[in-house]
Amino acid sequence: RELARENRNAEKWRSIGTRDSLTGVFSRRYIMEHTAALLQYDTQFSLVFIDLDCLKQINDREGHHAGDLYLIQFAKVFQSCLRGSDIFARVGGDEFAVLLPDCLMETAARRMEEIRSRLAEQYSPPFSFSFGVSCTSDHSEESTEDLFGRADRAMYRDKKTRFE
Repeated sequence: RELARENRNAEKWRSIGTRDSLTGVFSRRYIMEHTAALLQYDTQFSLVFIDLDCLKQINDREGHHAGDLYLIQFAKVFQSCLRGSDIFARVGGDEFAVLLPDCLMETAARRMEEIRSRLAEQYSPPFSFSFGVSCTSDHSEESTEDLFGRADRAMYRDKKTRFE
């Protein structure tokens, strides 16, 4: 009985490190570790960086509890649009990332556009987000930080284009 309790406690602590406590999706640490592992094995994949467009307005207008509920609902709905092999994580505040194994950049961008359109049309308030995609190249020497940086810069270009 004591061993079973210790095993449950150990699993609970592992889960804390791999899951975001608010949304339940994977954590920044988890997606960073998986990205590094895929880079190590020269696996081709795309990385998407996502920033919610209107969380600040919700927090300012309705309060942070409403903002938290928006984050939770966004994570749940967005996760339901992904494949089982995709890794979806909250990387901070209103920022998320998606690791898309065996998915080229053009396909990843098209999938994100489709998801963005669906979430904007089917939900009230609409889930609006900007995104940027980076993709590994064959035998690249890029680091996890390089990939995240490229996806982050692409996300800011998307946001600028959409809101100018």
